[in-house]
Amino acid sequence: MAIKLFAAAAVVALTVFATQAHAAQMWTVTTTGTIDDGRDYAGLFGLGRSNLAGLSFTQSVTASLYDSSDPNYKSYFSDTITIDGHTVTLSPTIYWGDNMQLIENGVSKHNGSEDAIAGGLDAYIGDRRFFVTQYAVNYTKGFVPSTDYGQVLGPIDVSDPSFIACASFGNTAIDLGGGVVVDRSKDTWFSSWSVKTISVNAVPEPEAYAMLLAGLGLVGFAARRKRMAA
Repeated sequence: MAIKLFAAAAVVALTVFATQAHAAQMWTVTTTGTIDDGRDYAGLFGLGRSNLAGLSFTQSVTASLYDSSDPNYKSYFSDTITIDGHTVTLSPTIYWGDNMQLIENGVSKHNGSEDAIAGGLDAYIGDRRFFVTQYAVNYTKGFVPSTDYGQVLGPIDVSDPSFIACASFGNTAIDLGGGVVVDRSKDTWFSSWSVKTISVNAVPEPEAYAMLLAGLGLVGFAARRKRMAA
């Protein structure tokens, strides 16, 4: 009986979790590859070198999708980058800029592309510019089953010549012009056209985790009461 109770409650909790995950307004896009050009003058990654060219990287961007039906909508953007084994996570508060998230296939194609996964942010925060770009486009091969942001894809090998793929990152000073000398001593940036893989993972909303934990907690409570009654 206890096993049946646990199984039933777990199924309910996981069903809620799955439903919430599917409806979540968040997704994560991860790219891996090799940096073609980049500098880390600020020592952000603690590599003991400023030249990032030739190093392997993994960049995972988690972003919220705009929901015009939600009056309490708040944007979220987090970028986790690993370069040569050193990981840094940055989650800037976006005061101004563009946050673009896109997924399309042959059925819903726009801009002439057959299949595409793309995301990016360009924000100006104080006197700093924070930018991220990730995309993979294929004009001849379909690689995106649907345009559902809740799906899980990959890792997809985008090193094939039929793909156009890129990833970039930057945290740099803004050039205001007027002869003002820009201090580049704290700049960190890289770009890669040598992207190897791209993947998509749906990110459940925090409420989904809470409901799952609550469901499992009720299972434990019920089982404990049953043992005490026995």
